[in-house]
Amino acid sequence: MYKRLDKYLGPRLKIEFFNSINENNLKKLNSIASRLRKSILLKTFLSNPLQYLSYKAFNLRRIVKSIFNPTGLFITVIGTDGSGKSKVINKLITDLAPIYRRTALYHWKPTFFNKNNSENIIVTEPHKQEPRPTLISSIKLPLYFLQYLFGYVFKIIPLKMRSTLIIFDR
Repeated sequence: MYKRLDKYLGPRLKIEFFNSINENNLKKLNSIASRLRKSILLKTFLSNPLQYLSYKAFNLRRIVKSIFNPTGLFITVIGTDGSGKSKVINKLITDLAPIYRRTALYHWKPTFFNKNNSENIIVTEPHKQEPRPTLISSIKLPLYFLQYLFGYVFKIIPLKMRSTLIIFDR
């Protein structure tokens, strides 16, 4: 097996790979994973370009297929305050998370424009706040729509394509 890797990995990368396996060091193996992949793809391309192109075509087909038939699940839990949404969500995560590669939990909307998720703060007493003026609400409505649209297209759809369990609270 050690000689087989000579075909795909350089001497230094091969030693790092075997050391991480012998030490049972998953963290180290994960840190060199992208270099391993690049080395294997490059050596495959140089030794057999047709096989490399076949791999790329298969991968492109897989990506296109996942766009039209995503394996993730998108669930929205809606209810009034105190109705038990959090308990239902916790139960869903406990029961369904093992089926999916990863999970994503959102409160109210997918944040797209703000990077620090500052608008995704849970408000425990929303009715104590002063109502917004009609003009401000009229301006915020299309902004929320755009945030939902861009958030769905650029965050939710890619997560669904990657076999993610996505749960929305609200």
